[in-house]
Amino acid sequence: MTVTSSHLQACMNAYLQCDQLLTDLTQEPILVSDTNTSVIDECARVCLGTLTAIRNSWPGLEDVLLLCVGVCEECAEICEAHPGQNFKACAAACRQCSTAFSQLIMSKA
Repeated sequence: MTVTSSHLQACMNAYLQCDQLLTDLTQEPILVSDTNTSVIDECARVCLGTLTAIRNSWPGLEDVLLLCVGVCEECAEICEAHPGQNFKACAAACRQCSTAFSQLIMSKA
């Protein structure tokens, strides 16, 4: 499995968008459930962890990538249900990360 810079960039962008959205949510009075906020936070953490796993060539990397795909999909669904550019940007970044890693996993099969 060859992880390219485009995979890394997609994952980093998802992390940054989730992190920015979390910052925005603390500064703006937007009504978002604690559960949704937790998923966005989890997505940011999983993306960051995935980047670390890739950089360190962890054994079981495919499992980490699958986790990242799943949480990015869940985060994207949540963000798509909310209005606002910050939510749309987060959803798009998460979908891009999910797609990139899904294609990488499928190319290995």
